[in-house]
Amino acid sequence: KFVYISENRNVENQNSLKIWKENKDQFLNDLSLIDDMKFWKKTIDINNENGQSFYIDIKSLIRFELVKVLISTLKDKFILVGSNWKKYYPNALDNNYSVKYIENLYRGNICIDFGSKNSEKCIYPRSCKIIESGGLLFQGINKDSKEIFKNLFDKTCFISLQDMKEKISFFLNNSDQIDNFLITQQKNFETDEFNYKTIKKVENFINNI
Repeated sequence: KFVYISENRNVENQNSLKIWKENKDQFLNDLSLIDDMKFWKKTIDINNENGQSFYIDIKSLIRFELVKVLISTLKDKFILVGSNWKKYYPNALDNNYSVKYIENLYRGNICIDFGSKNSEKCIYPRSCKIIESGGLLFQGINKDSKEIFKNLFDKTCFISLQDMKEKISFFLNNSDQIDNFLITQQKNFETDEFNYKTIKKVENFINNI
């Protein structure tokens, strides 16, 4: 199964919607564009106090578009959790904040993640929880993806809408490789300077703010 657990807010800001309309194809063809400062400098006044809200809005719109594709592509192989998705996808499950519930959903499944709305980094509480729970992190590209994903970058990180679809097709046709990817992922996060216990400390710190 493929699992995605998240809320997604409705975007109503007209300036954000204008940016999206003018650049939608570019965003979906290159998911790293959202973190490209050159793009933002030519698109908005980056000193404007609304700059961060535009960034968050566009991330929400990208998520919405990618989830639409996941729904149509995966059908009953896709588990979507988030009450506010129901109006678009009636089969979405209601919010459930039970740690056990979330861990059980993640464990052994391919866990889709589009990164934090507030950050350009791979590692944040949700991605930590996926790894901790024994799920395979399948994440859209972030600035530090190559460093973090290491030898799994080409397998479990997607850089565009098309790349996401192609990798999903690979997973569906090569389900026997998922366990090997999970083992490699666990080794990546248990060794080196990027120690898994350190990630957990970061997660606990953030959750207690």
